[in-house]
Amino acid sequence: VDVVMISALKEEVVARAALDMGAYEWLIKPFSMEQLDRTIFTTFLHHGRFEESSYP
Repeated sequence: VDVVMISALKEEVVARAALDMGAYEWLIKPFSMEQLDRTIFTTFLHHGRFEESSYP
C-alpha cells in the first residue's frame, strides 16, 4: 500500500519520521489539487502503475 501523508504540521522531524516508516510522500496543507494529483500520479508512476505519457 502506497502512503501519502497529508498534514498541517510543517515540522521536518515529523515528516522525516513518516517517510522513514514507509510513507512515499508528505504534503503539507494547504495544497492545491494540482499538487495532490501530481503527487498521486508520481507515486503510482514510481511503483509501475502508470506510464509518464499517460499524465494529462
